[in-house]
Amino acid sequence: MKYIFISMFLNSFRILACFIFFAFSSQLSAEWQTEDAAIMGTTIRVEIWHADADVRQKGIDKVLAEMDRVNRLMSPYIEQSQLSKINKYAHEGP
Repeated sequence: MKYIFISMFLNSFRILACFIFFAFSSQLSAEWQTEDAAIMGTTIRVEIWHADADVRQKGIDKVLAEMDRVNRLMSPYIEQSQLSKINKYAHEGP
């Protein structure tokens, strides 16, 4: 009986070990991709870890697009930004 229990435990352990290996093996082949950009008056760096280069690039593009959107809204140096308009007309009231 003792040997049956040990055998079942070892089989379960092997199955679990295989599951863990295959679950994380795709991440073992993943790579970092970085891109620097000048935005909001400073340099930013986007870093993404994924196995698929297209997914990495799309992620970087989405981050940079969102940073650009926020910059266009909040930049005091862009005359048409909401922040510039608020500052320009602040003396007129809330």
